[in-house]
Amino acid sequence: MRRPIVWMAAPVCLYCIFGAVFHLDYIFLYIISLITFSVIISFTKNKSKKRFMIFLGIFSLVSLTVVMVNSKENRLVSGLDRDGTQAVISGRVKKTSRYDENMYVHLTGVRAKTGEEEIRLKGVLLKAPFADAGIGDMVTASGKVLPLQKAENEGNFDEESYYNSIGIEAVFKTRQEVEIKKTKNIIYMISDAVKRHFTYSFEQASPGYKGELSSVILGDKSLLDHQIKELYSENGIAHILAISGLHVSFAGLGAYKLLRKTGMGVLSGTIISGVLVVCYVVLTGSSISAWRACVMFLFAAFADVAGRSYDPLSALGLQATVTLMTTPKAVCGASFVLSYMAVLSIILANEAFGNVLYRLRGNRVIFRIILSNVISAFGVFLFMLPVTLYYYGSVPLYSPFLNMLVIPLSALLMPLGMAAGFFGRINTGMGTFFAGGAERIFDIYTFACRVLDGMIFNRVLPGRPGAVQVFLFYLFIAICFVMWKLHIESGLKKKISDPSGSAGEIWAYIKTKKLYILPSLLPFCLLTVSMLVTGNPGFFVSMISVGQGDCILIHTSEGKNLLFDGGSSNVNNVYEKRIKPYLLSKGINRIDAVFVSHTDADHVNGLTGLLEECDGPDRNTGHIKVCSLILPDVDESLKDDFFLDLSDKAAQKGIKVDHASAGKSYSGKEFEMLCLSPGKHDYSVDKNELSVVYKFTEKDFSMILTGDVTEAGEKKMLLKEEDLKADVLKAAHHGSNYSNCGGFLDAVSPDICIVSCGESNYGHPGKETMKRLEDRGIETFVTKERGQIFIEKKGRDYVVRTMY
Repeated sequence: MRRPIVWMAAPVCLYCIFGAVFHLDYIFLYIISLITFSVIISFTKNKSKKRFMIFLGIFSLVSLTVVMVNSKENRLVSGLDRDGTQAVISGRVKKTSRYDENMYVHLTGVRAKTGEEEIRLKGVLLKAPFADAGIGDMVTASGKVLPLQKAENEGNFDEESYYNSIGIEAVFKTRQEVEIKKTKNIIYMISDAVKRHFTYSFEQASPGYKGELSSVILGDKSLLDHQIKELYSENGIAHILAISGLHVSFAGLGAYKLLRKTGMGVLSGTIISGVLVVCYVVLTGSSISAWRACVMFLFAAFADVAGRSYDPLSALGLQATVTLMTTPKAVCGASFVLSYMAVLSIILANEAFGNVLYRLRGNRVIFRIILSNVISAFGVFLFMLPVTLYYYGSVPLYSPFLNMLVIPLSALLMPLGMAAGFFGRINTGMGTFFAGGAERIFDIYTFACRVLDGMIFNRVLPGRPGAVQVFLFYLFIAICFVMWKLHIESGLKKKISDPSGSAGEIWAYIKTKKLYILPSLLPFCLLTVSMLVTGNPGFFVSMISVGQGDCILIHTSEGKNLLFDGGSSNVNNVYEKRIKPYLLSKGINRIDAVFVSHTDADHVNGLTGLLEECDGPDRNTGHIKVCSLILPDVDESLKDDFFLDLSDKAAQKGIKVDHASAGKSYSGKEFEMLCLSPGKHDYSVDKNELSVVYKFTEKDFSMILTGDVTEAGEKKMLLKEEDLKADVLKAAHHGSNYSNCGGFLDAVSPDICIVSCGESNYGHPGKETMKRLEDRGIETFVTKERGQIFIEKKGRDYVVRTMY
């Protein structure tokens, strides 16, 4: 059987996907596997193939057992609540990062002692005051074991999923100094010494670019400027900041060639360079992508020693099997999916076009090189499209062109960065010289990204694709690949190999194969376009979980997006961390109106981030577009710094600014947003009392949005005898006891009340408010307990969904 390792990897990948992603019962997977292999074996007539299928069936069931065992949740972790539990832990350092005066350490092989009981954990993220811990050291600490947090909104960073995917099961926090026992393992000692040497060298030789150099050469992003990281990510070149095949190949091949020049034999040179590559992977933090590249390098090196051909797909399958059997939840992590899918796309592109392009010789070699780069760049872009959209909600359209510049320069960046790291501590002048070359390359990257960032249609924001779309996309890629290999490739190779053949003859041959090309290629193109175009998901209301703050998105039936407030007092960079990822995941690329209830920080500090980054109504650079901003119509004395800042930022982007007071209405074809309070000339020293209150109506749905209005403000509305009746109420002031009075709740008489609040000293939502809601039979949902709250229409009824 050709490529047996790939056949062995396939069921392991499927078991992890079905178990970790779709949460199918492993006993059910056992039964399905037994039935499937029994049927296949019984229908296989060829004896050698039958023997292999029997072996594959046995291996699959054994691997499923291993996956099941390693998928079980740790007993200590499963019993943790938000407050965690006191424990003493000890474990070996795998990776360290420093932020300010604290260190973040990935510990493996952890022993946790709680009372009289000792429990083992695969991995723990230790957060402690900075200490001089090195790779491989044993660390002992006393503190609190805390559970990993789930994402509170769609599209947000999922701490639990990410850390589980790299073998971390819990967080351990301590404010005490930790005890460190230095390692005596030679590989750890060499790795740690080299990392320290390079880190110090970068600080000496290139203080302004030490973050970029540390990220690219050492895999340590803790010193990297957040804006640079975001700029690279949004323009599709964040992969240069991760340790990948280029890094490992350069380190391994460089070491091998140097050893061979000293007269060392092939086998000994391969073994020593392999050890050095393993050390390099260890010092860079042993990431999934680094180990994948390491195994593929070792596979290629020892295939060469044995005189066998190197099969990259088998090497990829081997490492995927080992990774997933030991860490089944890796299949849920972006690092595994993005790394393996990117390499798989390159392998498949080479399988499809490599043999054809190889026929371009003589004066057509330059054309072959150019065409190879174009196919590689666009092949990776298209193949990665669904996973890129899933994890980021957007895709940079110019990234294939940018990568044609970035990837060749990366081949030069690596030796310059390595040389700067090696010489920076030995000879500052030489270190500075090499670092200078690397700095100019980073300058080119940054300049190119900023130029593209300002160009029209730099990126599209269609949101996450559906599971059916993704399945069909890859199905038709597979069909296209098979059609190419069976019906087109061999004939095309002959045409290209003929020196007298012209481009016209080649094109004529391709046209003769249109019956094979169009039925598979056309659906693939339509699926690609469908994923890049934003659809209208219909009416919904989403209270975005922003911690202690407010943010509500209303998507109307006609496709208008209305954002009500956006801020938080306990989540830093709330726009970047909570609001923006949610909007991108839903394909919200245009905010038609931003409504501000009042300008307390926990209602507007995220809006400042939105207005700084957004496109105005007349710009199309690929950022979220904002068309209008509606601020409270308040006295000049109440216009604070946030009020003025929002007005200025909107004016700079050409965004229309309006001011709301009672009676003013904002409407579309099927909806109305009516301002109920305060009146134009109302005045109060309490800003909350003057919070703007809106009533949103669309067909047979209505909702009251209250901001932080106080009981006094609620009673003013009652005196005006406004029509307050609504299906849904956004609880005032995060459910405070001093708002949401009984009379106001009776007047609104909602079926559902939604409350936005987080962990704080205010005690929101108030017990008295919750009692008033309970007494009236109003179903209540709180973001602090349930995460994002999503309301959508199903026929004449509406359905409420929460994150947990």
